[in-house]
Formats: sequence, C-alpha cells, structure tokens
Amino acid sequence: MFIKKAAALALGLALAAGGVVALSVTASAAPTGTESMGEAFTGPAEEPTLDAAGPGPVNLIRYNLAKAAVHEYNLKITEANRKCDKYLTKSEGQNCAKTAWCGAFTRYIWKTNATSKARIPGSPLWATNWGFAGNNAPLFQLRGSGKGGTPNLGDVVVYGRPGASGHVSIVVKVHPNGNIDTVDGNASNKVHYKKNLDPRTAVAGENGNQHIWGYRKPA
Repeated sequence: MFIKKAAALALGLALAAGGVVALSVTASAAPTGTESMGEAFTGPAEEPTLDAAGPGPVNLIRYNLAKAAVHEYNLKITEANRKCDKYLTKSEGQNCAKTAWCGAFTRYIWKTNATSKARIPGSPLWATNWGFAGNNAPLFQLRGSGKGGTPNLGDVVVYGRPGASGHVSIVVKVHPNGNIDTVDGNASNKVHYKKNLDPRTAVAGENGNQHIWGYRKPA
C-alpha cells in the first residue's frame, strides 16, 4: 500500500488490557524510496488467455481475475483523471488522490470477478492484511527465499509482512522462468502494469523496500 502525499499512514500495534491488540494510525512522512517496476512497459497489454490459467473451475476464476485487472490497466486509470475513485467506498472518501488505494483496487477486482470463495480480508486497504490468512493457511503461500509460493493468475502479491506499509498487486502472467507480470493499483499514481518481475528482488511499499512476502490465493 502506498501512502499518499497529504497524509501517510503508519501502523502502531499495542497490547491492550486482556491481551487484545489495539491498532493506531499516525501521520508519517511521504515515501522516499522507489519501487521495482520490472521491464519498462507502457502497453496496451494483452489480456491473458484461458489456457494460461489451466483447466477446472478454480482456474476459470483465476482467468477472470487476471483478465479484469488487465482490462482496468488498459482503461488508463490515473489519479489525475480520478477514475480510480470508483475503487473506494463512500466511507473511505472516494478520493484516490488522498487515499492509498492498492488494496481497494485489489478488492474491486476480486469482489466483481470472483466467487464468494475468494475471501476478502478485513480492512483490505491495509495491504499486508491480504497476507493475514497466516503462513500455514491454504489461501496464503509464502514466497520463501527463492521464487517459491507457486504464483498463478489472479493471485494477490503481498509485499511486506504484517505491520509493514506494504503493497499488493494481481498476477496476470507467469513466465516459464518463474518471473511474473502484475497489475497494480496506486503504482506511480495510476493502475500500472509491471512486466517480468523477479519475485526474489521485486520491492514495493511506502519506502520501496518491502519484498514479496507471499501470495494470497482466490480459492
């Protein structure tokens, strides 16, 4: 999740009475790092084929998610044209120029193109919440030290561990060598296509220093 220029967010974790974890949000400086963009790419992007996802009903969901993400990229959605406001709810302000929206973009793609099995986490605007399914949960797979985690179309790429100001994106292509293409909300203030990312070295997040923690599976 990128933090906006006007009001950056920092997550504070504190143990309250009874062992309950309390969350606090405080102001923070704007990001100063740079993220990994992969190969230079300006599109338009080709939508994935059904063959790329493989057979079976689960992979049809994957295909629909990846296709929808690429479609949003090809619409040239940016903060400047405010078309990204649609990803945010009224309670979230519906202003993508002031609210970090990578998680909102991911929620929009999953909510409108998957089944109820694709469970969206609580507080999805906080990017690392997409990984709170837990290290051993079947819907979340750690990347590990290499290119592990078996990313597939429609997976949510989670940058940063819980508590970090991370980032999320959606896998739209997996290369034979294990590299991935992703579509990201709120990357360079727009819906961005990142091509041929090496999962071992790709970074994103508030300061451009969060590595891929793992992949959230749609089903």
